[in-house]
Amino acid sequence: MILESNKLVEIITSKIKSIVIIINPDGELLYVSQSVKRILGYEPYELLGSHWWKATRKDESSAYKMIDQFKFWVKEKKMEELSSERLLFTSENKKIWILWNSSFDEEGNVVSVGYDITNRKINEQRLSRTVKLLKNKNREITDSINYAQSIQHSILPNSKILSNYFTEHFVFFQPKDIVSGDFYFFYEWNNLFFVACIDCTGHGVPGALMTVLANNLLKTVIKHHQMVEPSEILNTIDHLLYDEFNKNKKIKRADGMDISLCVFDFSQNKLKFSGANHSVLIYRNKEEFEFKGNRYPIGLYHDVIKKFNTYEFDFAKGDKFVLFSDGITDQFGGKDFYKGGKKYTKKRFKDLIRNSKSTSELKTNLENQFYQWKNKLEQTDDVLVIVVEI
Repeated sequence: MILESNKLVEIITSKIKSIVIIINPDGELLYVSQSVKRILGYEPYELLGSHWWKATRKDESSAYKMIDQFKFWVKEKKMEELSSERLLFTSENKKIWILWNSSFDEEGNVVSVGYDITNRKINEQRLSRTVKLLKNKNREITDSINYAQSIQHSILPNSKILSNYFTEHFVFFQPKDIVSGDFYFFYEWNNLFFVACIDCTGHGVPGALMTVLANNLLKTVIKHHQMVEPSEILNTIDHLLYDEFNKNKKIKRADGMDISLCVFDFSQNKLKFSGANHSVLIYRNKEEFEFKGNRYPIGLYHDVIKKFNTYEFDFAKGDKFVLFSDGITDQFGGKDFYKGGKKYTKKRFKDLIRNSKSTSELKTNLENQFYQWKNKLEQTDDVLVIVVEI
């Protein structure tokens, strides 16, 4: 019966997909299942004693090092080391990964069941290489975008120039990504001062590329075409931008920009304004005025006849002018931010301006309320607010 039982065990262990071994505390292999022949290519008797270590390790030095570690782990009862993934070598010197689950028997021997996880390890290594490659690519892309950010910042005017014309001022500029599709434009020409808030199609890298083009077009039209009437500037840029993006008739593009453009003439205390989908808010004491831009963008919809209007306003000391992109009013958040939130809206924005006693207080209130409103939600779009006070 015992003989038949042993044969039955041998038949069973030869078929299983795992290896069963028993090793005494001195590191000598007492038993190995018949399945080792199929998995490692050795006959069980070839691995008994210390041959287990020498046969399945890379070299003799590695074998003896492993024996010493094994003895230490057994002595210290370090089951986490005894039950772990190990790299073995087959009789044909091929690499194979085995996951061991180990325990102690009544005599203090280590009984381990090993599972072949080679395919899993190969997939893990492939995944690891892919992740490393993606990280490197991501770092390269991020480095490029950061460099693009430095280029974009170089075209943005220094807001300190506003101090030459206004008693108080600030720019609240919060790109959604590293680079922005929104940008601000300050320019001195022929005793006039130009202030513009521009929102180009998209955000991120595509939007940032548009800002470079839009910035150059504005300077070209004002300086080289010598245009100072805001409606004429917008009309000209509208045609130039459309022509620029439609050189190739086969490719249809939908790139454009929204803009609010103010031209301040301090010799006559007069403001001229034109806008494309943007407006300007004006505050005098407790009064509020709004000049709304025409309801079409720059560079798009050339199947309709566009006419940009110019609004004039005689300003006085203390008057406040607010230019802004839709990033601030369209930001989702509020008390129900965990449900997706609600838009901030132009009404809330106007209330914030009216309830702020000064331009400096408005700057603080705007920053605080924006982040409080947004809470943990993702920023919806690039945000740009320009405030100047006479």
